[in-house]
Amino acid sequence: MRYLFRQVLLRDVVYDMQLRKRLQDLHRRAAAAIEELHSDDLAPYYAELAYHYGQAGLEEQERRYSFWAGQRAAQEYANEEAVNFLTRALDLTPEEEREEWGEILLAREELYSLQGNRLAQRRDLQTLLFLAQGEQKALAVLRQAQYAELAGNYTGSASFAQRAVKLAQRHQNVELETAAYLQWGRSIWRQGRYHEAAPYIQQSLDLARQAALPLLEAEALRNLGNIYWCEVDYSTAMEYYQQALPRYRALKNKRGESAVLNNIGIVLRDQAAYAQARHYSMQALKIKEAIGDQIGAGIAYASLGEIEYYLGRYEQSRKYHQRSLFLSREAADSPGECGALLSLGRVAYQQGYYERAREYSQASLMKGKTLGDLHVQGYVYLYLGRIAVAQQDFPTARDAYRQSLARQLELNQLYLTIEPLVGLAEIELLQGKPELALPLVEQALSKFHFPADINAVAQEAEILLTGAYDPFYVYLTCYRVWQASHDSRAEIILRAGALNLRARAEQISEPELRRSFLENVFQHRELLAAADNLGESR
Repeated sequence: MRYLFRQVLLRDVVYDMQLRKRLQDLHRRAAAAIEELHSDDLAPYYAELAYHYGQAGLEEQERRYSFWAGQRAAQEYANEEAVNFLTRALDLTPEEEREEWGEILLAREELYSLQGNRLAQRRDLQTLLFLAQGEQKALAVLRQAQYAELAGNYTGSASFAQRAVKLAQRHQNVELETAAYLQWGRSIWRQGRYHEAAPYIQQSLDLARQAALPLLEAEALRNLGNIYWCEVDYSTAMEYYQQALPRYRALKNKRGESAVLNNIGIVLRDQAAYAQARHYSMQALKIKEAIGDQIGAGIAYASLGEIEYYLGRYEQSRKYHQRSLFLSREAADSPGECGALLSLGRVAYQQGYYERAREYSQASLMKGKTLGDLHVQGYVYLYLGRIAVAQQDFPTARDAYRQSLARQLELNQLYLTIEPLVGLAEIELLQGKPELALPLVEQALSKFHFPADINAVAQEAEILLTGAYDPFYVYLTCYRVWQASHDSRAEIILRAGALNLRARAEQISEPELRRSFLENVFQHRELLAAADNLGESR
């Protein structure tokens, strides 16, 4: 009986082996048939070929097609599928084939970056830096610079980028040198040092044009746009964005296209074209979510949250910023998390939740200090000052405004010194010391000439306060200081502010949104009420 049992088992094993061999042969034939039938264009069949060769037990062919299938899936933003193919290709690649390992790791690291999988991305980078040699080493160093930026280590990013430039030049790799200069400029820009960043990005643009590198040309154009936006030169920023957009579209680069669409939306928002801004940011968000760009989606949600904030729709703004915060934390995006915390603090301040606003702002400040971002720090301190004033904690408010002022002066962003100076003036006024408030207002508006015609006054004020976070707070506070000092300029600045506020409101075509803009934002509401009272008293 035992003999019969063994014979049956042996028969089954032999049968399974024959069947497996037969199946392997069928898969091998299927792969060969696909290669022959579609030899003119195999790209759509890479995944199928990887499968058949895998089932056929032919690892070399499976490895090759798995890598190509991963690259193709990445181009189509099928990110998870791409990671799986590349991981399989890596598993099939012998460790001694270091160049092949490096090529696969570079492709997979880029996908992990897009997905916001920082742990896996860092692991691949560490392996890359250990294995890579020659030009591949230079590219690995550049990727380390890009990773450092995402992690908020801007000084480290600049250092890696500088090293990548030298390695690229040593190997006479112009494309890599172009990308490294771009990253070097971005690292400096991220620190708020816009004037210093511009030459590096311009160098990248020049190299891209000389070497006919269209994607890097588009990237350099967009980043130059970002610099001009930060310097509140909106028309020049828009010119660069409008040059970058068709280049991304011609290359079918969805990541770049969505980024520049969101940039355009931000510029339009800052020019009070809220409906257009929302349209562009919504377009950007749809693309970013479709391609699985988690960090990009967080940025787009933040942009939409800002639009709602300026319209006085605070609950909707809070929801967008909460979503941005969630995505930023999921992707370990420290800059995005810092911005979301700051924005949630501003929303809470406008809603009158001052303690919550302070907590969000303090968390954002801690992040901003870790990042070494003086621009963000200056912005957070400004709102910490506002929150402290609302809580009648004037010593804390005074210190916060001085901290904001110091950072704007360090960055030479003189147009951003107006609001902390006016904030300091408000503290003196609230403490019954208009004589101390007056010189602070004079310092803040030292470049204001007060033309004879009120429309000219409004126009000059609009230009002077371009880039201010809350220009109507400035109008209102200056009016109150000058009114307390019996200064004739009080009426002029108030009327100019009301003119500019109503002009912005007229750009909002939807009645409900226009009403929210005028009535829900307390600075807007109080400024118009003061202007109306002025008219009644005359």
